Amino acid sequence: MSHKAGVLLVFQSIHQVLAAEKVLVEGGVSSDLVPVPKEVSPNCGMAIVIAAGDRARALALLERTPPLRMMEDWAP
Repeated sequence: MSHKAGVLLVFQSIHQVLAAEKVLVEGGVSSDLVPVPKEVSPNCGMAIVIAAGDRARALALLERTPPLRMMEDWAP
């Protein structure tokens, strides 16, 4: 899935990215790990891309799983 076709979920660390990916997979949300574009964030080098239609479900899953707090979600 291209990040241009979806929504990037950006976190503060690779640990949070991997934990969030696990939550999303267990919740039935398809996702891919992608490099974070420099214009989005200089912090963690990886992000998760999901389909735009899965955004609400993904955010709900992540909000129920502290301390997974996204820095932002971004769509070009």
